Parts: sequence; C-alpha cells; structure tokens
Amino acid sequence: MSPRVGGRITAKKAARAGGAAAGSGTGSGTAAAAPPPVDESLTIRSQRSWYGIVVLSALFAIPAAIAVILFVLVVNHGTELVWETLPAQLGIAPEIWIVAIPTLAGLLVGLIIRFAPGGVGPRPAAGHGLGGDDHAGGRVLPGVIAVSVVSLVGGASLGPEAPLVTIIGAMGAVVAGRLGLPAQAKAALSIAGISSMIAGIFGSPMASVLLLTEAVAQSGRALYRRIFPAIIAACIGYFVFDLVIDRDAEGAYPAFAGWAVGDVVATVVIAAAAAVLGLLFVRAYRVVDVALRPLDRNVVVKALLGGLALGIVGLLAGEEVLFSGEHTIAPVANEAAALGLGGLLVILAGKVVATLISLATGFRGGRIFPVMFLGGALGAIATVLAPEVPLVLAVGAGMVGAGVAIFRLPLFVVVFAAFFTSVDVIALLVVAAVVAYVIVDGQPELGDEPA
Repeated sequence: MSPRVGGRITAKKAARAGGAAAGSGTGSGTAAAAPPPVDESLTIRSQRSWYGIVVLSALFAIPAAIAVILFVLVVNHGTELVWETLPAQLGIAPEIWIVAIPTLAGLLVGLIIRFAPGGVGPRPAAGHGLGGDDHAGGRVLPGVIAVSVVSLVGGASLGPEAPLVTIIGAMGAVVAGRLGLPAQAKAALSIAGISSMIAGIFGSPMASVLLLTEAVAQSGRALYRRIFPAIIAACIGYFVFDLVIDRDAEGAYPAFAGWAVGDVVATVVIAAAAAVLGLLFVRAYRVVDVALRPLDRNVVVKALLGGLALGIVGLLAGEEVLFSGEHTIAPVANEAAALGLGGLLVILAGKVVATLISLATGFRGGRIFPVMFLGGALGAIATVLAPEVPLVLAVGAGMVGAGVAIFRLPLFVVVFAAFFTSVDVIALLVVAAVVAYVIVDGQPELGDEPA
C-alpha cells in the first residue's frame, strides 16, 4: 500500500543554479482570525508601528514555513513507514493492516484528547476548515502536534492545514509574548505565519491572500493596510517552500484544448451537482455529529470506534478513500473509464463516509483536501456519463462546486482548483463558483450548530 497524505512534499533533488538542494511535501485553537484593527483615519506612511509589523511579519514567515515543512515531512515519512515499510517487513496481509492501523490511530487519538494538558486544537468542522476562532498559546502545541500526526499518519480522511494553523498561530503568540509585543503586533504575527503556511501548502501566495480576505470579510480603504503584512509573509513562505519542495500537481490531467459552448453547459451542470453534494454532506455531518454526541462522555471509546469504522470503510471502498485525497484524485480521475460508473460511485460514497467519520469522531486535520476530492470524483463521474467533457474541466468544476458549498470562499476555491487542475480552465471555474454560490447562499454551513 502507498501513503496518501494531504500536503505531501518531498525535498528537491535536482541541482539548482549549479548546486544540489539537499534534504528528503474540537477544543479551542488558533484560527485564521481577523487582523488587528487599524485606525481608519491614518495612512500607511503615518503609522510607524505599521512598518514594524511588516518587518516582524516578514521575518516570522521564514521559521513558520520551515516548521510547516518539517511537520509535513514527519507526516509523510511516518506514513511511508506505517503503510509501506512495516507491513512489508512484518508480512501482514493488507486486509488486516488497513483495518488495524486506523483503529490503533483512533485509540491513540482518544487518549491524546483525554490527557493532553493543553488541549488538541479545534475540531475540523470549525471555521473555514482552518480551525476555530480562539487564539492558543504554547501549551496547546504538544497536544496538537501529537494528535494531528497520529490522525494523518493513521489514515484519517483529513488534510494538514487545520492543525498547522493552530501550530503556527501558537508559535506566533509565543514569539510575540517573549518579545513583549502589544496585542496588535501579536495578532499580526500569528496571521503572518498562517499566511506563510497557506501559501506554501496551497502553492500560491494568492491562495493565502484570497482566503484571508474572504475569511475575515474585510472591506473598505483599510483592507490592504490590514492584510499587507500577511501578503508579504505569504510571498516569503511560498519562496521558502519552492526552494525546498517539489510540487507534483502539474501535468496530472490531459491538456485542455480550448472551450466550446458545450463546456460552459457542462461546467454549470457539474458545479450545480457538486454544490448539491456539498449541501447534502453538510446535512449528513450534522446528523452524524448529533448522533455521536452521547459518546462525548468517553472520547477514547468514541475515537476508537471511529478508527475501526474508518478502517472498515477503507477495506470495503479501497485505500483511495483514506488520507486527504490530494494525491489520489488525479489517478482516480485519469482511470475513470477503467473504473466505470460503479467503481467511481463506490469511491465517492466511501470518501463521503470516511470524511464524515474523521470529522465526527475526534480525528484532527483539515477538510479542504477531502472535500476537493469529493468534487473531483463527482467530476470524474460526469466524464463517464458524458465522455466529450474534458476531464480537467470536469474535475475542476466539481472541486469548485463542492468547495464553495462547504467553505463559502469562492475566490480561494477557484485559485485552489486551478492550481490542482489547470489555469487554462480558470475562466470556466469562475462560472462554476458563481453557479455554486447562488445555490448554497443562505444554506446551513458545516460549522453551524443544528437547530
């Protein structure tokens, strides 16, 4: 079996500029919180403290990016050890291993949640898939790191972004506290580190800028004064990632030959179907979450049962439904014709169930990559039903439709989907975002409490 981990990165081995680059890609927690307030009557140049925030943000972006790279490398190497090396050495049948490891991971997750003194960060359903709204200090770091590594290595259908927000945000709070910085600089430092992380994980500084802008719903003349330090940090974080890691998303799908009128129609239909799927996912999660709340009295049992259920789903639907899905969706989509409608429906249903289990039973991680997998799988199904629809467009439109339904951040979702499919289809992805947003606007969101 091969690992499928969100945010999977590997160190670059190719020579760069004449030299080789060495190296081997819910409680309370830190969130993508709003930047500190800025006096609307002042301009950038009249605020000396603002320049200091920009400099601190730029400097903190570097260790933040390094910490993220180390975290993801630990997860990836741990996944390789657990899912490839150990079963080969021990000679254990894959059918046993795929159930045993998530079950063991669930037990460990429950124990960490129960006994970690600083908590384990926000539940994955909180916020925009990036955690809750509370700032966390250094006490939360050991628990967050432990529970998220176990969750991601153990096969939870979640990505690395949510725990990384908590980790980097807490690092920013610790650094600011040690330096004795005021509250405004403390918040800006955490946001800068988070922006650096998002730019690296999602492969573009613009992803960070758009996510921050949409998540905090800022507007008016002060917008860029408020987010400019984070923009600088995002660019620096992206460059640090690009120096160290390989990004293997490019070339994953057949090239887009150009759009026709039929492609616009297909985009609208696929995006609408994916948006409906996203809304159904929200309702299903609310049902599952409420049904499992009696088990909150014993988080160890809840997580253990979740791990067992996750392993059984992986056994029945295939390993493709475990892990974040970032590196699984392209192979699944490219094999759509061979898998057939039945095979793709099994994978889609299995991924829905695996993600619901991971979200509702205590595992920690982000939901962005799994949700994009769901939309991409639906797009692949569309190409089986209508082979004339370009695969890259169908997958991208499905990602956008599902992503908008879950996150309600259309600009970020378009950039994300374009990066993981092709920028050639970005105009049609904008159409998909508009269609999806019209359908989901005003509907319940994943983090809302059931009425």
